[in-house]
Amino acid sequence: MSPSTGRPPSDAKQAAKLAERIPGWRVVDVTDAGRGRGVFSTVWRVRVETPTGPSSVVVKLPIDGPNGEAACASGAYAREAWAYETLLRPDLPPAAPFCHLVDRSDQRGPAFVLEDLGSMRMPDQSEGLQLADALGVVTSLGRLHDRFGSSDLDDLPVRRAAPTAFAEPVLRSGVEALGHRDVRDLVPVFSRMVDRRDALVAAFTDAPSPTLCHGDPRADNVAVDDHTRVLLFDWQQLAIQLGEADVAWLCGTSLAVDDRRRDEVAIVDAYADHRGLDRAVTFDRYRLGFVLPGLAVLLLAQRATKDRATEAMVINSIRRIGTALTDLDVPALQP
Repeated sequence: MSPSTGRPPSDAKQAAKLAERIPGWRVVDVTDAGRGRGVFSTVWRVRVETPTGPSSVVVKLPIDGPNGEAACASGAYAREAWAYETLLRPDLPPAAPFCHLVDRSDQRGPAFVLEDLGSMRMPDQSEGLQLADALGVVTSLGRLHDRFGSSDLDDLPVRRAAPTAFAEPVLRSGVEALGHRDVRDLVPVFSRMVDRRDALVAAFTDAPSPTLCHGDPRADNVAVDDHTRVLLFDWQQLAIQLGEADVAWLCGTSLAVDDRRRDEVAIVDAYADHRGLDRAVTFDRYRLGFVLPGLAVLLLAQRATKDRATEAMVINSIRRIGTALTDLDVPALQP
């Protein structure tokens, strides 16, 4: 075994040990698949020799430090463990990586041995999704949203209405942080969002017909097989809220501004048609769904970045979401 450099060697060794817990598997090599991009996890690709199994898997481990502590305290790790243990099965939608093992022995949080999606196409969030891929993701989201009736939601061990956790002082700090980045022109629209936080969050929380949402369906959490399926991964942000919030998150984070302006009606209509909903009502709920990315991105705005690629990702996200808030006049929404 020859672990890569750049991430904790102890994590590389732990990844190997977890893979070798699968009967008959022998680890050949461990490499850093995440390359330091994970906020809450480190991700390792483990090549294995097996009698009949895969030639490689991905091991996802909780991370050390403040980010890991925040993920643990917020329930992010527990939500993903529940998803792989209970929600995600090969015979049920939506399509997700096959989970070989959930390990709870790490005191930092659960670890996972997952299907390696390296043979699939991974869309580039910075470049933005094309319409065909966005429609594929929407279909997968719709299948998730159709899984549970309203009477089933109370028993699900996930949070409700993610924006309720965004405290106003933290959001104000996010608006202030915008002034130190190359997005100062968007300060007014985000300031209006925070000024109306209580009303907007109340409208979001009280929206009828909530469902189980992925919570973070952006391009970086999608794998595409052009012939058969679209897979969603990173299940840490599950929440019970209006399903259109997932569609808003997808369009707001993962479509270039001009592409969103051109294609969002078609994308929202496809979601409505899949679920048998009224198109006009669904578009109104899609606008309301932007309360989630519109406030959440103010947390991202406060993130310190150490390289140009990460800074570009932050700026891109703020720019896309802020422009959508302006185009759709989200701060003016009424309960």
